[in-house]
Amino acid sequence: MRYIQLLVLSILVVSCHNPKVSDMEQYQSSKNINNQNRTSAFDKTVADFIQGQKQNGVNTPYRLSVMEMEDIRKHVDSLKTGLAINDPTDKALITPDVKNSSADFSDKNATSINHAALLLKVRDYAYVNEKVHELSDQYKFRIITESEHTTDFHKGNTVEIQTNSENFTEVLSEFNAFAIVLNKKNHWKQNKNNDFLTIKSLIESKNLAIAEYEQKINNAEDLKDKLLIQKSLNQEKEDLNLLALKAENSINSQPVNSIILSFYQDIEISKPQQKTFTAEFSANFTAGGENFKQFLLETATVWPYVLIGLLFFITALLAVGSSRKKARQFKLQMLHHRKQQHQFKQLDTSNK
Repeated sequence: MRYIQLLVLSILVVSCHNPKVSDMEQYQSSKNINNQNRTSAFDKTVADFIQGQKQNGVNTPYRLSVMEMEDIRKHVDSLKTGLAINDPTDKALITPDVKNSSADFSDKNATSINHAALLLKVRDYAYVNEKVHELSDQYKFRIITESEHTTDFHKGNTVEIQTNSENFTEVLSEFNAFAIVLNKKNHWKQNKNNDFLTIKSLIESKNLAIAEYEQKINNAEDLKDKLLIQKSLNQEKEDLNLLALKAENSINSQPVNSIILSFYQDIEISKPQQKTFTAEFSANFTAGGENFKQFLLETATVWPYVLIGLLFFITALLAVGSSRKKARQFKLQMLHHRKQQHQFKQLDTSNK
């Protein structure tokens, strides 16, 4: 009987349990997902920035000097003369203006370019946002892009900044001072690369090759030979066209010191109210009562099967009990019979 009582009590406890996740647990789970998404978005912004540098085809990760640019410009001019290009709309071969092509934040004599990325949690978003724009006037850095973002859990801004090498460290220190939590900080450099120096020698070799092919065309008599030479000559001119584009890209696409600053402030727009113990107990008791009612309703739909099962169970218990009772009676009878036989033997022995 005690086992049946424990079984019924267990069913009641389970049926009164409230399996619903609390509002606070749901809020905390959503907040954790939001934090992961914010970090992932920051990582993607940094990865896209680095990938953009590669796709731009910049082979000189530092500022060319005026003399170096002038030297390349002369070779581009000679290339255009050698190819007899008369179309001024051909942008790939337009001579760059050296004086106007220099960027304000490019360093002529720097041996490397610095880049950094910061993800900061700040106390006051509006103050930091205003302060960043004030620092742009103080340190003369340029804000290239801004991307403000607001969710139910935070409000933030991602800013891409270009600055010179002299102010790079100081600007980073100013930004670090805003943080109450520094979530992430990346710092990398683009080291000096002398690949651009090969452009001049390549242009010279291509010009010599073009002159040789033109001489061969003039001396060739067989039409088939002339066609083969002309094909090679066209390929050399196409290569020179690509070299001109690379030369101009080296002049006009100089990388600069960059900082990606992403800062945010936590907000609690959708945070639920913390319930008191009485309110929490009352809510759980009500929910548990509803679960128990549902349990009774579901049990009522299957009561015939439950009743049949109970009958079989009770019948089995009675059969087992009866069998055990008969077995005990049989053992007692056998024991009594043996005891009587023993007494009779003792009487017979005493009579003799």
